[in-house]
Amino acid sequence: MWECDFCGFVQLMNPMPSDFYDDYEMAFTFSPGFLDYLSDLRDQFLEFFGPPSGRVLEIGCGDGTFLQAFKKKGFDVVGVEPSLPFREQALAKGLDVHNCYILADSPAPGGPYDAVVTRQVLEHVFDPSGFLAGFTQSLKRGGTGLIEVPSLEQSIENGRFFDFFPDHVNYFSSSTLSRACSASGLEVLEIRRTFKGEYLSAFVRRPSASKLAKMSDLAKASISDTLRFLDEEKSAGKRIAVWGGGGKGTSALAAMNWDGIAYVVDSDPRKQGLFLPVSHHQVLSPDHLLEDPVETVLITALAHHDEIIHDLINRFQFAGTIATLGLRIEIVER
Repeated sequence: MWECDFCGFVQLMNPMPSDFYDDYEMAFTFSPGFLDYLSDLRDQFLEFFGPPSGRVLEIGCGDGTFLQAFKKKGFDVVGVEPSLPFREQALAKGLDVHNCYILADSPAPGGPYDAVVTRQVLEHVFDPSGFLAGFTQSLKRGGTGLIEVPSLEQSIENGRFFDFFPDHVNYFSSSTLSRACSASGLEVLEIRRTFKGEYLSAFVRRPSASKLAKMSDLAKASISDTLRFLDEEKSAGKRIAVWGGGGKGTSALAAMNWDGIAYVVDSDPRKQGLFLPVSHHQVLSPDHLLEDPVETVLITALAHHDEIIHDLINRFQFAGTIATLGLRIEIVER
């Protein structure tokens, strides 16, 4: 057994032979209690998934019992199962089952799917990162997934040495399962101890889009709204100052490229007297608001928003319009 000093992940270093799972067979479906558990797990999953519609893929579907639980709820179901005995049992139930392994460069045939579930599989896979990458690629953006593994916490809490055996090469705690899912591009909605604490069930979602990819559209919307506000203020005959000569103010003024700013002020004496890059505004002391009054102040130093508003109202007796930078310009109500 090897344990990572950094994250605590536990793994056996000897993989099973490549053909080990070709005729693998292990099932619990003879147990009425376990069948009840599978139905309950399906219902727990639907709490995250939503209304029962769409296509569900199960990776390592075994004899198809869990797939049938989803089929009863109205889903179109597809399975992946490399074990011939299991696959034949699932096919005999009229289920659509593929004979393949899921890896980083080989997601499930026919995908991506609205939902992907896998139970008691990840602990057998010597390359868990590759498997989870294939899992993610098999899932539609915005789709929900379920990943169930034996609980390492259960083994440690109860001193169960007999929970460790050769075909279980990976041993996950809640934290290492969460880390593995996140590293594969999945958002972890919740991890629960299930089936009397024996298992960890991770409810995950593939994000609908890269969060960073949205920034371009958000930036355009923010710049457009700020320019609209500045143009309206200028058209009304108002002079405008910006409070904030730090990184946010510098970036905002550079992106807007608007030449109607009267001046920029900042409380940091180290900035005063210097010029901002790109927009070339000189940074002045806030006292300049008393020497050269304006009718509108746009705050870009957002972390100091409250104290700047306090100073404008109480120290400078500013009676004009106070606005703050954001996705949409917000006018301070008094």
